[in-house]
Amino acid sequence: MPNYLNRDNKNQFAKSKIKEYPLPFDPGTLVRVKQQSISRMHRYSEASQAGGTRAKKETFSLIADSIVDETDQPVWESGEVAQLAEADCQLVNALIKMIGHANGGTEDEIEEMVGNFNETE
Repeated sequence: MPNYLNRDNKNQFAKSKIKEYPLPFDPGTLVRVKQQSISRMHRYSEASQAGGTRAKKETFSLIADSIVDETDQPVWESGEVAQLAEADCQLVNALIKMIGHANGGTEDEIEEMVGNFNETE
């Protein structure tokens, strides 16, 4: 008998989940990515399309909101977001791709996310 989405179980499906991905350049290191709400991803999308400094800041903020450690705590706290501007481009691009995958983005959407970020450089 199939299970259905209903009033009793809707919250378990609406809750953010955490997914794990290996770093492409260091497969022994896993990155934990917390899924974001649709409103959070929409805010990122709007800023990304606007480009410039706003897009870069919103990308770093999205990374800080999404990447968590093994205890589900943010790897980058709000005061540390600026450190991402000095991070290796390979790391930032990999994190953007992982965030896109964790939030159900298509390959084209994920490549657009990375491309939009790289255009702000």
